[in-house]
Amino acid sequence: MTIASAVRAILPRLVELCARRRISVMAIGALLAAGCVYAAAHRLGVSTDTTLLFSDGLPWKQTSRGLTRLFPQNDGVLVAVIDARIPEEAEATAAALASRLRANTALFHNVVQPDTSAYLQQNAFLLIDKAALQDLLDHTVDAQPFLGQLVSDPSLRGLFGALSLVAEGARRGVSAGAMGPAMAQFHTALRQAADGHAEPLSWENLLAGPLAYLASQRAETLDRMADLTQALDLD
Repeated sequence: MTIASAVRAILPRLVELCARRRISVMAIGALLAAGCVYAAAHRLGVSTDTTLLFSDGLPWKQTSRGLTRLFPQNDGVLVAVIDARIPEEAEATAAALASRLRANTALFHNVVQPDTSAYLQQNAFLLIDKAALQDLLDHTVDAQPFLGQLVSDPSLRGLFGALSLVAEGARRGVSAGAMGPAMAQFHTALRQAADGHAEPLSWENLLAGPLAYLASQRAETLDRMADLTQALDLD
């Protein structure tokens, strides 16, 4: 007997049985439906928590839970990365964000701005590649006359006085050297301002060169109790 013939032989009898016991069949169907609804309401759910993807009984998962108990400061951490056009904008935005979140103690236990660490501010050069550090020091040495003028007169008059020193050197045939790209940025900023489309000029970009890109990114580490959007009252 094939499967198809067996099904054809059983189905009529099954239908006949259900017809004779229709009340019982309806009651059983209702109980099964009620059980499915209960199971769906209490046993099924959707979560975006990736830590629930694997069973807590797995050895590596138990080890991870043990580390969380030993180092609770690393649990429930939210990192906000700020990417700005220039380093100064990133620094100001990060400081404003940190200040606003620290005031919201009902939602955040702790707010840390890593780049404000006293150790990093004092020893950051130790973490820079030697070649990049040498390039930064060369830029700083080349800019000493320019910076000295600004230190003695930190005003618009002092700025144009420093620029005039570079122009005078160029008039006498002295190469601008590493100050060439900085002068090009000054030229671009002044031209944009004259055209009515002023853009901020970054002193960090002028002095640090390629390393300034790292400074244009800031991170906030938050011990969260709620969603960042709610904390900032954003739509």
